[in-house]
Amino acid sequence: MLYILLKLLPTFSYIALGYVAKRWLSLSQSLIARLLFYVFVPALVFKGALLSDTGSFILLSALSFSVSLIVGFLVKGLAPYFKDVLDLGVLRCLYAYFNLGWFGIPMMYLLFGDEGALIMTGMYVGNMLFGNTIGFLWLTSDQPSGQSALQKLLRIPALYAMLVGFVLHFSPFFSELSTYLPLRNVLDFCTIVVSILGMGLVGMSVAHTSFKTIAWKKLLVLLGSRIALSIMVSGTLGLFAWQLGGLSLLAMKVFVLMSLMPIASNILVIAIHTQQENEFVGLTLLFSTLLSCVLMMGCFAVL
Repeated sequence: MLYILLKLLPTFSYIALGYVAKRWLSLSQSLIARLLFYVFVPALVFKGALLSDTGSFILLSALSFSVSLIVGFLVKGLAPYFKDVLDLGVLRCLYAYFNLGWFGIPMMYLLFGDEGALIMTGMYVGNMLFGNTIGFLWLTSDQPSGQSALQKLLRIPALYAMLVGFVLHFSPFFSELSTYLPLRNVLDFCTIVVSILGMGLVGMSVAHTSFKTIAWKKLLVLLGSRIALSIMVSGTLGLFAWQLGGLSLLAMKVFVLMSLMPIASNILVIAIHTQQENEFVGLTLLFSTLLSCVLMMGCFAVL
């Protein structure tokens, strides 16, 4: 358990740095969000599309994409309860967009070693594709922009990065590109920056929050029902795929553990970019991360 806490310490330091930067240094949230939206997140998506393997990755990616999509549609029934704090599109993404990259992959490595991390990486690719396509459309669905879904989708830089990455993955130059050290170093640097700035945004989003005015009951209901709904969906799909021979027993376990992962901080990037960010969203991401840490320590003790 101590090892897990030490692994998670940088995450909370990034949140604390974001809190300080916003509260006392007046660093612009929108500037950080724009850097992530236009530069670093597309670079991360490009890396995932370029370097992801095929075979079982396709099934894992499709399954994780499906979980997010199903959860997002099912949560519509809870929208009336949260209507005074969240729009439907934001609510859907808070339930359906999981932090499988900087959080999920290291956690599965600690629990199951290289094989567990590799399984989670395949799931991360599918969830990443969901967040940068359907997730973006949901987050912008309540905005009176006069644009169609296709027009909104074409505004996403990460979409073009994903397409370029997949094209290069299947090109004759893939072998040279995947082993080209300067490119790998740049992409690895962008991965680190996304982790730092993404969690920093979580701290910035709660820097001026009045905790007395937060709807704590709704926050707890959201976190609890999110995990319950995700377990139901991922457990059903995972068990079905395992019985059909599509997933190994370990892959099925990792797939179900996806439901315990925190909410992806990339939601804040899009929410701030589209001027939908509020204190409730920031607090939800913060406490989702804390809850996932506790649940992972429990899994570490049991498994």
